[in-house]
Amino acid sequence: MMRRGPTTSRREFLKAGLGATAATCATAACGDRILGQSSGPPRVRENVKNIGDQRRAELLDAFFLLKELRSPFEPSLSYYDQFVRFHQTSVIESRLSLGYSISHQTPSFLPWHRKLLLLFENVVRTHIREDFALPYWDWTDSSSLDVIFTDEFLGPYLGDADDNYSLSTSRLAKDSFPVNLTASQLTIDGTDATSNCPFTFITRGPKSVDLPTAADVAALLEVTQYDSSPYDLDSDTSTSFRNYILGISPLQLHSVPHVWLGGSWDADIYSGTFDSTTSSFVGTMSALDCSPNDPAFWIHHTNVDRLWAVWESRYGASYEPTSGSNQGWNLDDELLPYSRYADNPDMRWEGITNASMLDFRSLGYTYDDLSG
Repeated sequence: MMRRGPTTSRREFLKAGLGATAATCATAACGDRILGQSSGPPRVRENVKNIGDQRRAELLDAFFLLKELRSPFEPSLSYYDQFVRFHQTSVIESRLSLGYSISHQTPSFLPWHRKLLLLFENVVRTHIREDFALPYWDWTDSSSLDVIFTDEFLGPYLGDADDNYSLSTSRLAKDSFPVNLTASQLTIDGTDATSNCPFTFITRGPKSVDLPTAADVAALLEVTQYDSSPYDLDSDTSTSFRNYILGISPLQLHSVPHVWLGGSWDADIYSGTFDSTTSSFVGTMSALDCSPNDPAFWIHHTNVDRLWAVWESRYGASYEPTSGSNQGWNLDDELLPYSRYADNPDMRWEGITNASMLDFRSLGYTYDDLSG
């Protein structure tokens, strides 16, 4: 495992990391051999505010390294863009082909994203630090903003209003961290859901909502049932922890930080990656399908996972429906698009079903705070 030293340039670090990939991943069993079983103490996912400048810099290095590494699933993509593609595919293809979602607005929302976090974490563990654990962004702590959204870390939470709210400072600035997979045309119930985010750079627009509060989280954790029929956006939030934390309508918890950070705004027609007839745009994190393009996605969703882990610690690792619902929603169903890569050891390591994602401790990690 290579760690970036204080005098190691980013170019040297990336070159060494890429060289290690070729040296250690020459066989089909690479994923099994490198990751091994979670036999030791669990790695601890910590509050990003508390991990220190060096480890925040390490995470930033990881984002850039993954932009350079080739994906073992689709070699035409970088490893970072592969994660975006998984998310994008889950939105576009599930809705348009199956007629319903797998990764959002459904019981599998939480397991699906837990798997995505593990995939990200595992590749960083392979190439940077074996005990690497994703940190989380506690949205209820306003002091976190002064640590996260700095030029030294993830850049400002509001972009440049004179340039479509792009980031003009930090390592994630417009010309330094390109967005390669932009939002695709996606019509759902007659609404063009994502084509108003064609930007090839991270954008963070005006704030129209407030971040969740400690009271919001406390109310969430009063819901004792994982989910309830009809297992979609119409599930009663008093009997559906999953629908409550999802927060589509009214906006709260998971959905709020997406909308808060990405924002929306009116602007001149943007001559971007494809023609658009709209003058209203949304920021990177507001776009349904390609929000992982913004690295803040990862610390945001790690906090979503933490709250699920808090809930599981209180009420047990239950899940419903167990059977009889849409394919992908049931307990033992495999999750798209992960199931398409099941022969790859990097994909199958922790499992690709809802059931395989329920016990976070058996997956080799825990959190520094499980109190809520």
